[in-house]
Amino acid sequence: NNSRTRSPCYTWMSTSAAVVKAGLCSPVKELEQKPVITEIDVRKAYAPWIRIGEYKPGLLSHLSTMELARTLFVLRLCSLDSLVEKSPQLFEFAAKFGPLAKWPLRKTFFDQFVGGEDITRMTTVVQSLQKRGLRLMVAPVLEEDVNDQASSKNTYDNNLHSLTDLAHMCNSLEKKKALLQLKVSAIIPPKALEQAAKIITARSSDSQSLAKLVEELANTIENPSALTFDMDKQNKIFLIDGLKRADTLVNLARQLSILMVVDAEFFSCQPAIAAIALALMTRYNQHDYLVGNTIQGYLKSAVTTTESELEVTKLIGVNWYGKIVRGAYMDRERKIASSQSIPSPICDSYDESSISYNRCVQLVLEHIALTKNKTKSHLLVASHNETSIRLAAQGMKDLQIQNDEDRVSFAQIYGMAEYLSTPLVEKGYTVYKSTPYGPMEKVMPYLSRRAFENRSVILGAREEKNMLRKELQSRVGLSRT
Repeated sequence: NNSRTRSPCYTWMSTSAAVVKAGLCSPVKELEQKPVITEIDVRKAYAPWIRIGEYKPGLLSHLSTMELARTLFVLRLCSLDSLVEKSPQLFEFAAKFGPLAKWPLRKTFFDQFVGGEDITRMTTVVQSLQKRGLRLMVAPVLEEDVNDQASSKNTYDNNLHSLTDLAHMCNSLEKKKALLQLKVSAIIPPKALEQAAKIITARSSDSQSLAKLVEELANTIENPSALTFDMDKQNKIFLIDGLKRADTLVNLARQLSILMVVDAEFFSCQPAIAAIALALMTRYNQHDYLVGNTIQGYLKSAVTTTESELEVTKLIGVNWYGKIVRGAYMDRERKIASSQSIPSPICDSYDESSISYNRCVQLVLEHIALTKNKTKSHLLVASHNETSIRLAAQGMKDLQIQNDEDRVSFAQIYGMAEYLSTPLVEKGYTVYKSTPYGPMEKVMPYLSRRAFENRSVILGAREEKNMLRKELQSRVGLSRT
């Protein structure tokens, strides 16, 4: 898969270490310096061996004709801003009128984007993924909003119980390193996370001070008196209890041989969430990668955060593991910043977010290449952007990171982006599908939030809808080819 000609920027380099030391010379930097580049040019210049964007009969053969039609129909509905904005009210209305009103939602949005609400349907979904060489990444719908009142200890304990059940389900269904995501707000109230985040931000002036705070959090799990955070008494209890819950879950993941990734949430909570993820890495990533963090590329601080996390894990002496996403709270974050008369933490445009995202990916690829004989760090490239995927694949080749080294994997949302996932699998890349799981009354509000937060992904699904139309036309005998 890595036998094609090298990117022009790398033709004079022969070893990964030399490439990393060159620093600024990369496919990412090369692309940034081109004032105008078309989609066709990108496909020719970066990872041309991956046949993304090229329709061929059978590309979507795993979907029945009815599933093809449903996918096209649902994606079209999701591209309607007015419908997405009113979806919470729509789901509330359906909930009031019982099973009959829920049926259309179940047969469209739920079946399209959700793995299931019981082990039977989830088994069918996972078997379908496995037939196509895809791996399971479960996205629990357990979370709290920053505006919610803190729940009781019993609620967070029950959430932990639900998450342990999901961990066992992952282990039983997927034997090739299934992945379970964790939103920390499911086990620690956001208000406690916000208070901890302010303390961490104030006390971490550089990577060394952050590393000390991370080790303090790691030590707190077994010795609560180690926590020196000056917090409200109740929030401090919430934080300590939440750290123990997170540790219990990751310890179980180790026993079951599944992976864990701490998901990103609101910016005001993120410094605490990232520090908790790094504390878990400190305890469990000493010899391999088991638990990781999520970096949001659309944040203006994303590149600095990536550099800092890599440095912290280096100082502590553990493997970095993480997922890089564009981000999912753009509108909310901008409104919050505006209401507080502070600068928005979000990049000002999609292009700036893309530059930030691609630079973060390149930084981690260079870290992996430079330390591959010393560490087992791993990067999960979670993206529906073809250019970002191609740059990551090109960077792997140029840095001599092989597909079978278990250093880099990719991910897309279940029910979307089959035209990206399938060609990646065909070329030997590891690909996960982020798959929500849970009862309909909890999943549908979750889907509503994700649809609103990920409108750029859905609106950018033009290529996917073209593929779906061509496949549907081919099956009903209307193909013009």
